[in-house]
Amino acid sequence: MFFNWIMFFLLYKSLKRRFLFFNKKMGLFNFKSSTLYWPGCYTGKKHKKQILRYKKILKKLGISFQTTNEINCCAGILINAGYETQARKLARENFEKLTELGIKKII
Repeated sequence: MFFNWIMFFLLYKSLKRRFLFFNKKMGLFNFKSSTLYWPGCYTGKKHKKQILRYKKILKKLGISFQTTNEINCCAGILINAGYETQARKLARENFEKLTELGIKKII
């Protein structure tokens, strides 16, 4: 009896992994989340290990998220330097990109 449960569990894990891999690779299901994990431009360039740690934590917590490379800068540097019009333009572009992706929350 115990052996049957072990075999069932191992078979289930194997099939689940293959099924998810196949569907992600073939694009049969939409795995996009409405939550975006975006560490920001500075962290994205300087602290790559920290980003990987946060992704691992979010996955262990069961939080579904997506990442994107379409957002370049948060415009914080532009605001601090006094370029408010350029910062507003960049914020507007980022907002349009986020609405295209269907993002509702940002982590």
